[in-house]
Amino acid sequence: MSGWLRRVASGFGQANLSHRVVAYLPTPLPTIHADLDRLGQVMNNLLSNATRYSAAGTQIRVTARVVRESVEIQVVDQGTGVEPEDCERIFEKFYRGKHGATLAVRGTGLGLAVARQLVEAHGGTIGVRSNRGPGSTFWVRLPISDQPLAVAA
Repeated sequence: MSGWLRRVASGFGQANLSHRVVAYLPTPLPTIHADLDRLGQVMNNLLSNATRYSAAGTQIRVTARVVRESVEIQVVDQGTGVEPEDCERIFEKFYRGKHGATLAVRGTGLGLAVARQLVEAHGGTIGVRSNRGPGSTFWVRLPISDQPLAVAA
């Protein structure tokens, strides 16, 4: 999965030259069972949001680590942050935060809801650690698998 995440981060960075997208990933990571096309949609939604809510030229980091019985993938930005009261609601369909930066950025409010549905379909969880101002860390936790059809992480 480390190689796949590096390719996702690199590809997104090459297509979005306004930000520096970097990957800090351990190798190897444990095995997970995942549809990489769907997981790619999740990563694209998280990386797209990171670029929309961060100033041009700032760094966006993709990291991964083992947390209990799961692999946690993180997208860390230097954007405007998420108000504490919005941290759960931003994963609802059509919900967009109410502060000024959110209102200035175009979007439908579907990207994070779709990401949550896809992650949960994989038996995982998604969330955000953020405060208004210092940036956000969006994380996805996917269960470690020993199934032979699992994608090597």
